Amino acid sequence: MTEIPKSKLYDLEERTALLGENIIRFAKKIPDNLVIKRIIPQLVAAAISVGANYCEADDAIVFI
Repeated sequence: MTEIPKSKLYDLEERTALLGENIIRFAKKIPDNLVIKRIIPQLVAAAISVGANYCEADDAIVFI
């Protein structure tokens, strides 16, 4: 797992990107079977969407 420097502790954009990266690394280590083939893509998509949704919401605040 990647350590977050104290100066960036509350940098949510960076933290959500690290979440996606860590989940992808984790998913690559999981052995393959029928159940996992269905669950891992959902897990990766959900983890990545956290960062995408945060960035989208953060950009929307600028226009308000």
